[in-house]
Amino acid sequence: MILAWEKGDRALPKETLGPNARAGLDSLLHDETWDALRTRLWHITLTDKVAVGYRFDNPGSGSELFDTLFKDGAGKDCGRLRIRFLSPDLVIDTPDIEDLLGLISRCAANQ
Repeated sequence: MILAWEKGDRALPKETLGPNARAGLDSLLHDETWDALRTRLWHITLTDKVAVGYRFDNPGSGSELFDTLFKDGAGKDCGRLRIRFLSPDLVIDTPDIEDLLGLISRCAANQ
């Protein structure tokens, strides 16, 4: 999901999202286009090199909520978000996908 968002890949995020997250993304895209959403949240040019890391603070099993800690390209903490994942492939199923995309964008921009 992070790589797809960084690249602006419209198709890949759908493959990495569970039903609740897909519904959240579809809701966002009901009011604006994919390009408008990217313009609003992603403030980095295509020539900028970006990196976003993450780790799970409380790994579990099954359909779980994970406190997910994010790091920017310099390795500094840049945010924390509780994300719902579906097992076994850790498909993101957080309905408020805008929060996640916004956090990834801020971390990529080192903000």
